[in-house]
Formats: sequence, structure tokens, C-alpha cells
Amino acid sequence: MLTPRRGALGRIPLIYYLVWRVKENPPYASCSSSIPWNAAPDNEPGGSMQPPRLLQNFKTIQDNAASMTTPFPLPHATDNYRPDIDGLRAFAVLSVVLYHAFPKAVPGGYVGVDIFFVISGFLISSILFGEMTEHRFSFTTFYGRRIRRIFPALAVCLAAVLAYGFVVLMPSELAQLGKHVFFSAGFLSNIVLWRESGYFDSAASLKPLLHLWSLGIEE
Repeated sequence: MLTPRRGALGRIPLIYYLVWRVKENPPYASCSSSIPWNAAPDNEPGGSMQPPRLLQNFKTIQDNAASMTTPFPLPHATDNYRPDIDGLRAFAVLSVVLYHAFPKAVPGGYVGVDIFFVISGFLISSILFGEMTEHRFSFTTFYGRRIRRIFPALAVCLAAVLAYGFVVLMPSELAQLGKHVFFSAGFLSNIVLWRESGYFDSAASLKPLLHLWSLGIEE
């Protein structure tokens, strides 16, 4: 084992000896090429004042690692509009309207309801999975977004139906309509309609808010 020599000047501090050993035999000398460690790039003059290439390579590795850990952008975050989905919506709406207008001519038009369910499930699931992947999902944000999008049109529909029912319906029928309006505003009409189904249930044509059951299923 090598030890510092003792001379007339006294003991040489151990740290000075270690610094000398490192300068004589750099630890990265064995893994480097024949190019000096402080050599400049080909397009730069000199070399003594340039940063070590080892540090430059380490910086490059750090940059590459940072870029690899950056999450890829999700489709819904970069492109919010889907023309193919709009086409499916148009087909679904048209098929349901034609089914109600000409039930004998378009007996399978109710398939539009199934198409709507597939579209809604795809869009809602994409948003939820994207937000959970990015660690920013919140029930408050999700339902707030749903209310802002659906409730304005829903409120107009409920108010118009309730006003019309107040004029033309009997008291018992108006009471049932008021119940449907109340639960439809809370996206729970599917539960109410399910509990009313039975032998003594009124005809579906007498329930103007029957179509809101799908909103309850989505929520």
C-alpha cells in the first residue's frame, strides 16, 4: 500500500496526495478514446478552455432521459373534433326520427339509440381514462362539465313540457309530470320509469319525458 513520503517539510496532507494521484491517473482515462478529454469539437478552435466531452455526453444522456419520461399527448388533448363521430350522431338522430315518423317504413330505426350509447360510452371513457392517466381526474370537474353542457337545453325542455302540461293535463296527470320533471333534472328518470312499469302503468305515449331515460343510464 502506497503512503505519502515524509520529508524535511513534514507530513504531506493525505488530501494533497490523493489529488496528485487523480491528476496522474484520471479515473475515466481507461474508458475514453485516444482523443484528449479536453479536446474541442472539430468546428471549434483550441481545446484547453472547452468543457470535457464526458460532461457533454452526460448532459446529452440527461436530455434524452427527460424526453423519454415525458408522457405522450393523448388524442383528446390534441384533437377535440371528430367528424366521424358527428357522422354517426347524424345517422343515429335521423334513424330515430324516421322510426317515430314512419314506424312501418323504418322498423329498425331504434338502432339509433344503441349508436348513441356507443358514442357516449366511447367519448366519456376516453375523457376519464385520459384524465386519470394525467392524474387530474375529479368527480366535481367531470359532473360540472356535464351539467354545463346538458342542463341548459334540458332546462328549456323541462320548462316547456311543464308549462304545456299545466294547461292541458288533469291534476293527477300533472302531478305525475311534475315528478318526472323533478327526477329528470337529477338524471334519475330511468329509475322512476322503471319503478312505474307494470300492469297499471300509463301508456308510453302519455309520458312526454320518456326519452330522458337515456341520460340517467349515461350518468
